[in-house]
Amino acid sequence: MEADGGLTLMAKVEENRLSEVLAGILPPPERVFTPPMDESNAIEQRHILIYGGPGSGKTNAFRHMAECLARLYGSRFLHVACTEADLAGLLARISPSHVVQLLCCEDMTRVRQPEDAIHGYFTIRHLMARRTGGRHGLIVTAFTTHDLYGVQPKSLRTSCDLFLFLESPANPHDERLAVEMLGAEVYEKLKQVEQLRLSQPEYKGWAAYSTKWRRGMAYIPKAEYQLQPQHPPQLLESAVALAQRILGRRMERMDEEVGGLHEEVLRLLRDGVTRLPSINSELRMFHPDEVEAALFDLERMGYVKLRGPRNRVLMLLFSEWLLTRKGADYLKALGGSKT
Repeated sequence: MEADGGLTLMAKVEENRLSEVLAGILPPPERVFTPPMDESNAIEQRHILIYGGPGSGKTNAFRHMAECLARLYGSRFLHVACTEADLAGLLARISPSHVVQLLCCEDMTRVRQPEDAIHGYFTIRHLMARRTGGRHGLIVTAFTTHDLYGVQPKSLRTSCDLFLFLESPANPHDERLAVEMLGAEVYEKLKQVEQLRLSQPEYKGWAAYSTKWRRGMAYIPKAEYQLQPQHPPQLLESAVALAQRILGRRMERMDEEVGGLHEEVLRLLRDGVTRLPSINSELRMFHPDEVEAALFDLERMGYVKLRGPRNRVLMLLFSEWLLTRKGADYLKALGGSKT
């Protein structure tokens, strides 16, 4: 590994970060945030397979991917969720109120996935369209595994936009598949990096990758992104009251899940309702500093170029903010006079 390894490899960290590899397979923001002019489904999907044994850094790699997507598309538009060996559960994690979704199914070798979940995965773009009420966006799915050959059906481990190997396989079946995906030269570099790790821990961040256009070694820095616990959010009474005011009617069920309220707002947007109460004054009154930052992001991403009144976009943004603890606290500070 003298030509491309050792100090030479470490000197190439900046130009070979995983973020650069991801940038090569992800669509630009303007394509993700712009609705199609016709009735077609323009939601894009990218599929990533992360291979490595226990302690190899699979979770860190996924968290770093979340950081990369947050920088590219804006953290407020990104939804991140994980399940463990549960493809059906992964499909259920699609958020009804986010344009960009990053979903990870960890340890795909533990159980055989049911047929309906497999079918749902291969039609996930249509599932996201139904769940969000939109026809544009991006959904990135990632699988982690320590046994390539054990991922069934075969199409789940072959139809990938990015293969990421944090270490070389120990069994001959997986080794053959790894060589096919990476190529013999890159696979040999990966094995040599593994040897260097024994005495030089800084090499732990290097992994082998393969996309449709490139193969090589990529550096994965230690991620700071923290995955949130997957607990269903609790609906706050003050948030419900003001959301009802914005929607112009009472909710049928006060214990309705947050996702249901988001779907209601999205349904209004999707159906092209034009007689919606203007909330520009409410935004100025209830939602101080966050509005300016949010609108800046929306303009930068081209999101406010949606057909239809601009305040529809603001309405969606505002209704989401109301369902957060910060939104409820702000309402409480006003003494409830506006609810």
